[in-house]
Amino acid sequence: MKSFPSRGFTLIELLVVIAIIATLVALLLPAVQQAREAARRSACSNNLKQLSIAMHNYHDTFNCLTMGNRYIPTQARRYPRYDADNSWGWAYFLLPQLEAGNLYEQFNTSTSPYTSEMADNYFDKYGPSPITVNKTPSQSMPPVFVCPSAPRKGPANEFKDYAINGGGYREIWSNGVRQPDQYCCPERGTMTTGVAYMNSAVRFADISDGTSNTFLFLESRHWNEVPPSDPLHDIPLNPFVWVNQQSPGYTTGAQGPNGLVTGSGRNAQSSHPGGLLTTFADGHNAFISENIDYNVYLATLNKDEGKTNTASSF
Repeated sequence: MKSFPSRGFTLIELLVVIAIIATLVALLLPAVQQAREAARRSACSNNLKQLSIAMHNYHDTFNCLTMGNRYIPTQARRYPRYDADNSWGWAYFLLPQLEAGNLYEQFNTSTSPYTSEMADNYFDKYGPSPITVNKTPSQSMPPVFVCPSAPRKGPANEFKDYAINGGGYREIWSNGVRQPDQYCCPERGTMTTGVAYMNSAVRFADISDGTSNTFLFLESRHWNEVPPSDPLHDIPLNPFVWVNQQSPGYTTGAQGPNGLVTGSGRNAQSSHPGGLLTTFADGHNAFISENIDYNVYLATLNKDEGKTNTASSF
């Protein structure tokens, strides 16, 4: 009986097969990445929708939106926003409407909340806050505050990726010196162009430009895309509850979306390609291109300047 030799793949055939598989993988990988990003973007949009619904429920209960952050005057100071009682941001007040009432009750509001990184190069304050009474609840942030596309620089249970609309102003500079007090300090007047600010109680009726034309929440990634020379490079910002001034937890029009900024972070920034997600005061969501006309962007941050925008603006 004749025996026939078995024939395997030649080296050339094997290389051809490997090349074909590599080509298919190269074609498939971007599609997989796009699908994953689409899923993350959908989850992020859902987070904003939940925050928006919670804010509407808060308004139904108290006839106003949450304050941006709380300030209780205790003494005459140039920078009262660093008083311990001036540290409670909007996320804390919204917790009962986010089905986090148990967490809400764990905080002791007679003192300051906690953060593991104060991170403010304007006041040269870095590192953990000194008061640790509220450390456990301050490090128990619900997942609704986390954008799944944002690479983590700080713990996902302590630093959030969303901010409330603080208005469309540009910080005023005079001879190279920043002049922010007229916006930030109660004794010098408060910033009022957005839907929230220090001790605010804005009603939907106060948004005269229209709730469908005014931002409510925007993405504000918990770290800034800043140059390596900046002290805040790779430092987590935007703590869960702790607000030392009108920076963490707020976003304004100091720069356009995803603009390169320094400082402790008033800019809207996102890890979604091409722009960022936002929700408007009427509750609808929209993706804002980072190439949006800057004046349109400012007008949409301002609630009552008499300029309105249509959906076609975005």
